[in-house]
Amino acid sequence: MAGVLAVSCAKNDRMPGLDDDAKEICFSMVPVKTVTRAATGFSNFPTDSAFGTRAYYLPQGKSWLQTHDEADLYIDTERISCRDGVWKAWESGKSYWWPKAGNLSFYSWAPYNLLDKGLSVDNKNGIRISGWSVKNTPGYGGSTNYGGDAPNDGSTDILVAGTYDVSSATNADAIANGAKIQFSHALCKVRFVISLDSDDTDKEWRVYSVALRDIYTQGDFSGGMWGSHSNMCDYIPDPKTTEPLKAGSFTEIFPVTMMLPQPVNPSVSRKPRIEIKCWDGKTLVDDGKGNKIPDYSNLTGVLYGNTTELLRWKEGTNMTYHLYLTTGNGEYIEFDAATSDWTEADGDNIYMR
Repeated sequence: MAGVLAVSCAKNDRMPGLDDDAKEICFSMVPVKTVTRAATGFSNFPTDSAFGTRAYYLPQGKSWLQTHDEADLYIDTERISCRDGVWKAWESGKSYWWPKAGNLSFYSWAPYNLLDKGLSVDNKNGIRISGWSVKNTPGYGGSTNYGGDAPNDGSTDILVAGTYDVSSATNADAIANGAKIQFSHALCKVRFVISLDSDDTDKEWRVYSVALRDIYTQGDFSGGMWGSHSNMCDYIPDPKTTEPLKAGSFTEIFPVTMMLPQPVNPSVSRKPRIEIKCWDGKTLVDDGKGNKIPDYSNLTGVLYGNTTELLRWKEGTNMTYHLYLTTGNGEYIEFDAATSDWTEADGDNIYMR
C-alpha cells in the first residue's frame, strides 16, 4: 500500500481530526449477489470499469439515518477506478484521507457518466435520476455488463450503492482495506418462454405473434425506487417459433429485456398485459369470402391477475415467465414468474384466456 500512497501527496484537509497517521481512502468492491432457484452466485464489478462516488462527513456521535441532513460534503464527485487491485481516485490524482474522528457515508453509482444523463446526488435526497427512458425494443439491455454500457445497443445497467457511518473507530477493516461498496441494480429484466403442458399428437402448435402492452418506459428514480412513470408503450418481438411447441421444452418468445420497474396500481385502466396469437396447424375457419384461414387462438394475460407479480417486477429482479399452453377443452395459457438472475423472484400462477 505504501507505493499507492506515494502516487499523490495532495491531502484532503477540509475536515478536522487529520494527523500524520491518517489513512488514505480507498474502496473495496463487494460482489453483487445473484440468486436462482438452484444456487447462489456472485458477480464481481469489472476492474476495467469505473464508478462515481460522493462522501459526506458527520461528527462523532451522529448517524446518517438520523442526521444526514446535517452532513457536510467531504469528497465531491469523484471517478473511482482500479489499478493494481486498488480502487481510488486515480484519474483526478487526488488523495482523500480518513478523518480521525467522526464518520463518512458514501453514495456511489455506475456507470460514472450517469451524471450526464440526469443523475444527481445530495445528502438530503440521496441518488436521484430524473426523466430516465428505456427503449421499448425487445432485447434492449439484455447483454449489459455490471455498471457499463452495452457495446451493441447503447443501453445502460444502472447500479447504485449506499455505504453509511464508516469510522476509523469502529470500521478498522474499511480503513485498512477500503470502504465497502455493494451495488444493486436500479432496473429490472423480463423474459417470456413457452411450452406445451402436454404433447398434442394430433396438432402442431406454433406462436405467431406476441405483444407486451402498456409498459411504462420513462420515470424518475429516488429513494431506491421509481416513480412519476410516463410514456406507456408496447413491446412487440418476433417470436421466431418456426418449430412446433413441445412439452418439456421451452421456446423463447420474448428475449431478456431491461425495463423500468412498473408501478403497482390495480385501479389503472390500462394494465400491463401480454397478448399471444397461436395456431394448432390444423383448424381452419371461413373468412367470409369463401377462403379457409387459420383459426388463431388469441390469448391475453393481464399482469395484475395477481398483484404480487408486479411487486416482484421491481428493482434488481430478472423475471423469466414460464408459459404453458394448455390444449383440449378451450385453449388457455398459465404462467408463473421464476427467478433467472440477480435476485429471488418466485411467483404464483396467472391464467391467460
